[in-house]
Amino acid sequence: MKKKEQELLNYLSEFNKPVRSTEIANALDISVRSVKNYVHNINSLYGKNIILSSRNGYELNLQNNYSLVLTNSSEQIPQTLEERSFFIIKQLVLNHSAHIEIFDLMLAYK
Repeated sequence: MKKKEQELLNYLSEFNKPVRSTEIANALDISVRSVKNYVHNINSLYGKNIILSSRNGYELNLQNNYSLVLTNSSEQIPQTLEERSFFIIKQLVLNHSAHIEIFDLMLAYK
């Protein structure tokens, strides 16, 4: 996940109501179009709507356990067998990921 995508998630986690894309864009110093792209990327990455969109703005989906996503960071690359195995299990079980690359599986048993 990109740094700005992580910042978007952290920003939305501070609100209990929808936040307009212009407000998000101003707060994160990005364009409104980037906000829309980041929301799409995040939802695609996890295979479910982590961020909900409405005419009132964007908000975190309280039905999903987005706390796991908020702690996710691109700098935390699994290095050990245990970390790699946990990554795969997390993707399959916790995030209900239907998409895992064969490369991820190969890393787990290296």
